Amino acid sequence: MVAADEPAADGARSARSGVNRSQPKLASYALSGLAHPTVRYVRYSVRTQRLSEATLPKLKPSRDIQPVTEFRANAAQFIEQVQSTGEPVILTQHGRSAAVLLDVASYEAMLDELALFRDVRQAEDEVAAGKAMTHAAVTKRLRARLPR
Repeated sequence: MVAADEPAADGARSARSGVNRSQPKLASYALSGLAHPTVRYVRYSVRTQRLSEATLPKLKPSRDIQPVTEFRANAAQFIEQVQSTGEPVILTQHGRSAAVLLDVASYEAMLDELALFRDVRQAEDEVAAGKAMTHAAVTKRLRARLPR
């Protein structure tokens, strides 16, 4: 289940999410399994890197695009280059791109980002399917489960 913003009585926008919070309470719709007609948002918190860290650097074709035959002859040098610069190397075969050589940290960061995007998409699909609950309803349900 996904926790959606609980509507504010005054119709104000949420300062953190920028979402219009004047919509009717969602708990009764979510618990009954009915889709609320005005739910179109999900509030989530994402910890991101600074923009300069998150973007890939510009490729330098003379250094970053190499034929596979060159890679075969100098594999250790290419691996060292990728590890030291953190920039990918594109390997070509018959003049067309065939593979990308990445350092492990960049590859793991890409996998983490992809998993995050999939989670957000799943959450948005759940809200669209009417599986959303208000924050208050989720809190109440979780407190009921915790031992005292």
